[in-house]
Amino acid sequence: MGTKKAKNISKIKKELAAQRLTDMITKKDEYIKIVDQLHVYFAKGNTKTGVAVPSVSLIPVYNCNNCSKCKDLCYDLRNDCCYPGCRDKRSVNAAIFEADPERYFNEINEGVKAFRFFRWHIGGDIMSTYYFEKMVWIAEQNPHCEFLAFTKCFDIVNNWLDEHELPKNLHIIFSAWVGMEMDNRHNLPTSNPLFFDGTTTAHDGAVYCSNNCTRCAKAGEGCWVMKNGDEVIFPAH
Repeated sequence: MGTKKAKNISKIKKELAAQRLTDMITKKDEYIKIVDQLHVYFAKGNTKTGVAVPSVSLIPVYNCNNCSKCKDLCYDLRNDCCYPGCRDKRSVNAAIFEADPERYFNEINEGVKAFRFFRWHIGGDIMSTYYFEKMVWIAEQNPHCEFLAFTKCFDIVNNWLDEHELPKNLHIIFSAWVGMEMDNRHNLPTSNPLFFDGTTTAHDGAVYCSNNCTRCAKAGEGCWVMKNGDEVIFPAH
């Protein structure tokens, strides 16, 4: 493929991603007008998470507080959000969170009572200290369920951990990215991208993602049991 053609394709992909983001934000604003008629949407899993790990997501980039380095290559925006139904549900959840955050978390708290495993944020991230404290509260209310969250909101988590301890069933993994500074003063597990040119932010000894959260969850492996200082590598896609 010629350089000019490759650049044109890259430009088109960025334009499509930007339009998807605009569409989700616009739809979110429309849904806020009828938010009392809506409920939090639990995704039933995809090819990455598997069928046994439901998730709740927000709008990628828009609901990410620390994405300046990774937004142009956002997997969720480029891939999952290519589907209109996915974009719609992201907008629904974002509308409920923005207009009625207490109900947002209460519905998640009730919903996870039926699950053994749960993953936060295929799209979106921890929006505030209040948001993180609600994630902790939900984990405490549901000791039967294992919760997994990847985050780039290092400051929010670090500041909370300075004075508290995580519930044993809430697994927080700091998500690294090239050029992004990470304060990991509590030595939490980290996830690291493997880029197409073979470079990665991981150190020696990191393990590779199995590419199926359900398989690892049921086997008691992978991210669900990572200890402080552990690292996982996943292909950038």
